[in-house]
Amino acid sequence: MTDDDGQLDRGLGMVRVVVATMLAFAVALAAAVAVYPGQDAHAHGYRFCYDFISALGVTRTPGGSDNHRACWIFNAALGLSMLTLVPYWYVRSQHVRGPLFVRLVTFLCCMGFSLGVFGVALSPYDLRPNMHNLCIYSAFALVVPGVLLLLLASDSEFCGRRYKIAWAVFAISLLLGEWYLVTLVGKHVLPSRPVNPLIQKANVGVFFAWMIADLWLFNAFLSRRKGVLA
Repeated sequence: MTDDDGQLDRGLGMVRVVVATMLAFAVALAAAVAVYPGQDAHAHGYRFCYDFISALGVTRTPGGSDNHRACWIFNAALGLSMLTLVPYWYVRSQHVRGPLFVRLVTFLCCMGFSLGVFGVALSPYDLRPNMHNLCIYSAFALVVPGVLLLLLASDSEFCGRRYKIAWAVFAISLLLGEWYLVTLVGKHVLPSRPVNPLIQKANVGVFFAWMIADLWLFNAFLSRRKGVLA
């Protein structure tokens, strides 16, 4: 087996690990939602439109209910998932076009995102709200340039120009739309709930959709490379 074969096999193995991790996280998320007691005595269970995702990670709800079961499930799954992504970002960033500096910046942005969300898992909002928010804002600030670099600087063999443009236009439109909604919330034209929790879930959903597409394309890309070497 050549060095190139070994690198391709490691890349394909990393794709399988990340897919398994995403599936495990989805199961853990569902379990955390199932055992979440609700914000207070008047709100039973998790409310999709009114509760932030990080509500699952608090040790005690605002109403005083114990939430340690959901807290442990959610934070452990979130933290482990983000750590698993770090080696994927490294492998994936090696297939970005341009000088070493571009690949390094891409990896650092994506790794910073993962470590930021890992920090969210380590800082439940009810215990360390300032650290929790700092980690969230830092992760969001880093994931946007990181994903755009992975997308736009990828080799043409990885994905076509129209695919890149479509995602870039969609991302810019989404960010502008969310900025407008947040502005309306700040001016008290729209209520903060359900607007802000729904924006958060939209961002998470888009990230998951992009990850699924990226994993599928990366697996196909590596498989083609491996076929050429065979």
